Amino acid sequence: MECIQTLRGHPRSVWCLNFHPSSNELLASGCLGGQVRVWDLQGRSEVWNSEKGTTITSLSFHPYERLLAIATGNEVLLWDWSQKQPIKTVATSSSEEYIRLIRFDHHGHHLLTGITNPTRGSQERLLYGRRSFPGQFPNEMEDDVPTEPDTFPEPSLADPHQTIEYQPMNKQKTRTEIPRQKLQVVRDM
Repeated sequence: MECIQTLRGHPRSVWCLNFHPSSNELLASGCLGGQVRVWDLQGRSEVWNSEKGTTITSLSFHPYERLLAIATGNEVLLWDWSQKQPIKTVATSSSEEYIRLIRFDHHGHHLLTGITNPTRGSQERLLYGRRSFPGQFPNEMEDDVPTEPDTFPEPSLADPHQTIEYQPMNKQKTRTEIPRQKLQVVRDM
């Protein structure tokens, strides 16, 4: 395998990569220093820097929209990379939880996450959007929680008061396919 291109620009080591599902020419990379870059593999990139400088642990392109999901610490950020800042930020219910993996499903309706919790052990969980109303607690809605992924409500990014709930799911882990080309993404020295 030969190196086809070297992409430079991250201030620290690259921690995660994700190719766009419909284009091998579009790649997102995240580094230990909290920086995300979206590359078009012609050498150009769009950059977003985490204000907290926390490690970018996982990235996932929406399959159809100009949207990138970013996992950092206990937050998920949704970023339209034509904008300077993410359009939505959602945190887990505890700062002790860390999001290690994030993926849109192939339809772009659901956002799957892998969350670790050092005080309670690790679990796989499914993150999905759902409207909550003042005074309504998760235990009041238990009978209303869907059990099959196809029945989950579609998330809405338009509602700024929307909250996110987490429901443990027993799902098999899947591997992301990487194109059979070698591509280097390195930090600046």
